[in-house]
Amino acid sequence: MQPMLVDTFRGTLPADYVVENKIDGVRVMIHANRKTKEVKFLSRNGNRFTSLDHLKPQILAAVANIAGDVILDGEAVSGSFHETVGQIRHKTASATDAVIHLFDVVRPGTYFERRAVLETVMVQSAIKVVPYVRNADIESQFANALAAGFEGIVIKDVAADYECGERTGSWTKIKPVETHDLIVEGFYESTTGGLLGGFICRFKGQIIEVGAGMTNSVRRVLWSVKDSLIGRTVEVKCQEIMVTGMMRHASFVRIRDDK
Repeated sequence: MQPMLVDTFRGTLPADYVVENKIDGVRVMIHANRKTKEVKFLSRNGNRFTSLDHLKPQILAAVANIAGDVILDGEAVSGSFHETVGQIRHKTASATDAVIHLFDVVRPGTYFERRAVLETVMVQSAIKVVPYVRNADIESQFANALAAGFEGIVIKDVAADYECGERTGSWTKIKPVETHDLIVEGFYESTTGGLLGGFICRFKGQIIEVGAGMTNSVRRVLWSVKDSLIGRTVEVKCQEIMVTGMMRHASFVRIRDDK
């Protein structure tokens, strides 16, 4: 079961909404049943996060007031983002300092109907529940979130259902971005064939691959003119430049034909 997906905020707010701080971690779906004592930590694609199995007792304690099966939606954090990805996805070692921040429950109902279930979760040392504010000023909440070290904010339509694997626009995010102009040094084909998979560029002396941010129609057009791509300038956006010097979440914006 895939999690509900988040769109980019485009300036239109729902009639009634909540704002949550966006946690800088790895999305994790937790299937738990206190009666059978079964707990599974899964990625958005259904892969097991065995590095979190040591948290099963805390999850069972957290859901002690919830009868039957429950699927919790949250973000797992273990150190910095770069460290989190490596540690959470590790196959043989436990992410011993991981903390899971829960923000929803997968079941029918509006935000507050689901939230009523989530708020029965008993907080543990490594299991937290993300707070929310209702109909708050977006600019102030965004500024406060960044000042507090969060990745940004998520805006949720309180009337919307939880729709697994869907990007409905009911959840939107605001994150800071910066853009850079890079020279195309190479490219690669999509795994589906006949489409551009991404650009190979160089940023501050390091090779990066830029494959996100393109629709299939754009990929198809670019692949048809692939021989003319080398040496052209592409505008690339990213969330930040990491301490490694690499771009975080690099994404294609456009080809700069003016350069």
